[in-house]
Amino acid sequence: MTDLVTDYVRDFRPVLLGSAPDKGYLFLSSKGGGRFNALNRQVFNVTKEHIPQCGGISPHAFRHLVATEWLTRNPNDFITVAALLNDTIEVIMKNYAHLKKATSFDRYEAYVIKMMFNGWSL
Repeated sequence: MTDLVTDYVRDFRPVLLGSAPDKGYLFLSSKGGGRFNALNRQVFNVTKEHIPQCGGISPHAFRHLVATEWLTRNPNDFITVAALLNDTIEVIMKNYAHLKKATSFDRYEAYVIKMMFNGWSL
């Protein structure tokens, strides 16, 4: 898969871009180097069809799913999420710091329940 992406970026993307300004999109349309919206629509339609009670998910939403899942399983590992999403730590903290509070409450609740069943010993 990596070789195909490398070939695309090196050989085909410049052809699609042509003389249009490069706006930084990885996948480009064949009409002047703009964003390849057909891919976005396809992902949206497939998720709408195959995920019950879902109105559809955009490809960008998968970033949030990845970040939320990682932080749920690895509380406070904001540095890894920043690397995964190719974002700054400031952007990640702005968007996902609320999970830190939720995780703290969940961990404390588990502690209190454990203490209730095992007896309070300090």
